Amino acid sequence: MKVKDLIEKLRKIYGKHVDWWPKYSDNHTFEIAIGAILTQQTKWENVERVIKKMIELEILDPKKIVSIEKRKLENIIKPCGFCSVKANRLKDFSSFILKNLQSDLKKLFELKADEARKLLLKINGIGKETADDILLYAGDMKTIPVDYYTKRFFKRIGITDASGYETIRKMILDEINNVDDLKEFHALIVEHSKRVCRQEPLCEKCGLKKFCKHYQLNRKSKKVYT
Repeated sequence: MKVKDLIEKLRKIYGKHVDWWPKYSDNHTFEIAIGAILTQQTKWENVERVIKKMIELEILDPKKIVSIEKRKLENIIKPCGFCSVKANRLKDFSSFILKNLQSDLKKLFELKADEARKLLLKINGIGKETADDILLYAGDMKTIPVDYYTKRFFKRIGITDASGYETIRKMILDEINNVDDLKEFHALIVEHSKRVCRQEPLCEKCGLKKFCKHYQLNRKSKKVYT
């Protein structure tokens, strides 16, 4: 099965998933980037709480994040876990914006996608998945984050046995060119992974089971693997 076929099959099961990444402020470009950093190794519900708190305290701004005392920032973002590490990452990211983008994150998205990605990856604490989250959802640029859900889904469905980040990312980008479709495809994979393609998959309830290599190989033995 081709990647472009998967998005259509997932849409038939779950409907369209547009505007998947929520926005809570007028400064939603910077807000999304901050959310992408905070969501590392935590649940989105925790990130929502922190984002709303930052808006309430009027510190969702690179200048204010740089200037706020680190211990105070740690207390604000504590629900997201790893608060000391993430406070440093928020400060480093905000400093990058102030020093390299004239305090305006949107200037990053005026570059070519590959150039913008290389710059982000130079920032402490910004890995490939976080960079691609920022570029896709905040910058509307052609890329896609390859998270754990995506790697597991692609392996199970049988599109590729490779788990390499760039291998899967390139495979998707070679077949899906539209930014809105890329956002939706990622959202649909997450939805599918949370509902049925779990750590222990609910294969009998899966609308893709007749196309799934994992199901076909293991339906007799009922074997489950990740």
